[in-house]
Amino acid sequence: NKSKDSVNALLMNVHRFDAEDNVKSVRVMSNLLPINSNEAMTAVPTNIGTVYKVEDFPIASLWLDNPDQTDIIEDTQNDPRLTDAHKASFGFLEVNSSVIISLRQSGQWLGLFFLAWKEPVVFSEDEKAYLAALPAMLSPVVANLQSLEGLARANNRLAQINKVSSALKAAETIDGVLETILEPLSDDTVVSMSRPIYDDNGTVTALEIVGNHSRSNRRFDAEVGAIYTVANYTAINWYLEDTDRVKLISDVSKEPRFDDNLRALQARLGIGAQAYITLKQAGNILAFVSVVWEHPHEFSEDEKAYFNALPALLSPVIANRQALDSLEQSNT
Repeated sequence: NKSKDSVNALLMNVHRFDAEDNVKSVRVMSNLLPINSNEAMTAVPTNIGTVYKVEDFPIASLWLDNPDQTDIIEDTQNDPRLTDAHKASFGFLEVNSSVIISLRQSGQWLGLFFLAWKEPVVFSEDEKAYLAALPAMLSPVVANLQSLEGLARANNRLAQINKVSSALKAAETIDGVLETILEPLSDDTVVSMSRPIYDDNGTVTALEIVGNHSRSNRRFDAEVGAIYTVANYTAINWYLEDTDRVKLISDVSKEPRFDDNLRALQARLGIGAQAYITLKQAGNILAFVSVVWEHPHEFSEDEKAYFNALPALLSPVIANRQALDSLEQSNT
């Protein structure tokens, strides 16, 4: 059957999980174009890095509902096992035959192969047996590759964090500290630092901007000295909760705990996404650091690791800076 040579194969990595470890999306990791053709399947976005959200991809239920079996579908429009939603999705993708090979190890997802043909394909019993055996052969290979890649990424992250740590210790001003924070990030980021203002009862009543920095020419309206009171922006209280956790907000417009006043402020400041970090020492809040993007931003694993490392790197630096400032003020 020569049509089998025109397969369009995608290796897809299970990309994101929700809080209950349910798969949220998959991402294209590699792409094998048809052997006897110079053209890929036109309706399937196969670029490496393409992300398919499970909620928008009905076909995903085929492997998620039966993760330990290989799905062999010879005719996507006439297979009685498929729902109308499955058939419509395959039809939109111009896929008339498909094989889905799930890769798992110890009950954990590694990824999957998605094989697609433009025309229906009939598989022999030997071919079906071969396809069914592939997960056992491929899963340990993919697991080993992912382990090696994970180790390389971890080493790169550690080197980056060590570089930032050294630069932070050498920074002589708040602006120098903020400039260092942005160094590993994209050019469209802006960082600001604020300090808490307390009342006589030790309750935070406002935040005062003490510094900001941008790597680009983008202007940030939260100027040094600006004060934002909890009375006017009650959603600030959310930032003051669970201060041991770095808060990563991919889309501030969809954060349900923000009120209209805070949303209006974020819109005026041009904040679409935000990483919010509390700096503490001996249980006391020293300052808050906010890194923002103008548009919604999906945080990469490297960015998550970097932001989660920042409190330990920054807190002693800011504590020393505040101690020096206090000493200078007492001597004047």
